[in-house]
Amino acid sequence: MIGVIPAGGQAQRFMGIHKEMLPIGEGQFLLTAAMLRAKQHGAERCIVVSSAEKAALHERLLTSKDSLLVSTGWGLWTAIRATFPFRESSILVLPDTIFTIKDPVPSAPLAFGVFKTTTPQRYSIFSDGVIVTKPKGIETEQLAWGCVSWTPEVITFWKNNAYAHYDDAFNAAIVAFGYKTFSIGDYQDLGDWESYRRFIIARESS
Repeated sequence: MIGVIPAGGQAQRFMGIHKEMLPIGEGQFLLTAAMLRAKQHGAERCIVVSSAEKAALHERLLTSKDSLLVSTGWGLWTAIRATFPFRESSILVLPDTIFTIKDPVPSAPLAFGVFKTTTPQRYSIFSDGVIVTKPKGIETEQLAWGCVSWTPEVITFWKNNAYAHYDDAFNAAIVAFGYKTFSIGDYQDLGDWESYRRFIIARESS
């Protein structure tokens, strides 16, 4: 299994600062923490999906032999497609999130690491069996996904179809293969300055 870390974003909410490079502890960054979680979930190595503008910076951090750098550009679906040439089981971990691992990844073509949230408008949630990203008008507690794994047969399925958005790709694969879930805990999205600030303050006071 390979871990997939999408890190080619434009960091608009961080005023152009590369958020995956933000420190979260001594010798630890959001990017390296995401790689560690992927490996804890069974990834033998990781690919970091970068961009032309950020590749040199990421390369300086990825000194380990068990990590690869792929420069493809921005977008989550772009990062997912970067795994296609490897034709291996993969697990996607977002580099601006922190969570604990509660369950192992189940053996299934498609599996989602899930958590409950009272702010569904911030996440991708399961609504009537369909994944919807950042829905409006839903304020009750919902089940959201925080990481996702897939197998080579799903890659083949995706390659034979065209999708404009990762929601479309996931929902099509759910229809074709079904899906399983596994629990992740203490999920935190550090995608803006305020969330990152609160996380650092809580970490330093603990």
